[in-house]
Amino acid sequence: MDEGVKFPGMPYHLDDDPKISQLYLGYGFEKRAPNVVSAVNETEGEFVTYDGEIVKTPYFSQSDGGYTKNAKDVWDWGAPYLISVSDAYCDGGEFLGHGVGLSGCGARGMAKEGFNYKEILKHYYSGVEIIDLY
Repeated sequence: MDEGVKFPGMPYHLDDDPKISQLYLGYGFEKRAPNVVSAVNETEGEFVTYDGEIVKTPYFSQSDGGYTKNAKDVWDWGAPYLISVSDAYCDGGEFLGHGVGLSGCGARGMAKEGFNYKEILKHYYSGVEIIDLY
């Protein structure tokens, strides 16, 4: 988990500046989006692993509808589960974000077609398993 650390030496991988880390939209958002809260609660204790180790699972907004990007090419990470995969369910037209890992618009498209979250995760993160640790 030390590969790609943004803030070496700190006990976290985030910053309170929303320009650097994801912005928490607050309790009001949680009330307006109860499915998000349900999804978090229903998957509590589940982790994505590769070869028995918990892994980082980067995500981004959208691709051009072709393929995601390989982590080796973008960040020089040798993560075998972060390879380029088809993103045919995304109709974004252009990349928004780094392009590595799970595509938000592609995942949404797959969900609309009936894929479940484990199938979606296993599509975007090649060769992973989802395990329940507690």
